[in-house]
Amino acid sequence: MRRVLIFVITLECLLLLCGAIGIALYGAKLRQPSSVSPVFRPPLYDAVTGDSVRFRKVARDDENRVLGYVDYEIEQARVVKNSGFGTEFVISIIDRNLDGDRVGSGSERRRKLRVQPQLLEHGFLPPSFEELARIDVPGGRSVIRSIKTAEVEGERGFIIELVRPRDGLDNVTERLYFQINAPVFGVVRWERGDEVWILHVANREPRREVATVE
Repeated sequence: MRRVLIFVITLECLLLLCGAIGIALYGAKLRQPSSVSPVFRPPLYDAVTGDSVRFRKVARDDENRVLGYVDYEIEQARVVKNSGFGTEFVISIIDRNLDGDRVGSGSERRRKLRVQPQLLEHGFLPPSFEELARIDVPGGRSVIRSIKTAEVEGERGFIIELVRPRDGLDNVTERLYFQINAPVFGVVRWERGDEVWILHVANREPRREVATVE
């Protein structure tokens, strides 16, 4: 029995010694912080007047078939003093056909919207004419189901999946691919219905302070 106890004590001492040597040799590596996933911050929060993007609309089943273009431009960015609602944007949307002309007539396919992305009813996602048409339909507006980190066109980014509550919470209706440095909304690809919108032209103005108004 005595020999067994001596053996156990000796083994424990050896293990403690090996642990001490391991910490001395590799302690720095063990203390290194684990890699941190990028934190999603809506790019629209940092947009400034003059930022603009044009999306090329292509067919979902054949991305070589171009259907038209949609333009978004930040016409004004401002903070209303003491509002507590963050930056307010005036955003213009123009839907164009292949010839560059507006789709439809009158104001049907050209809108100006006042958007405060920090308000729940506005949000930071790109508005669309189809979304605006469903604004008063119960459960008809798309909502976010998930935000995932992913590699987007060779860069770290995010994929956002949307569902339409009235169509079921497991039926993904839209999928947006984000890059943090893409102007206006950060979206470089937008899969929606029978169409895919691909970032075609982008203009990013120099970053500057947003004007504060009364």
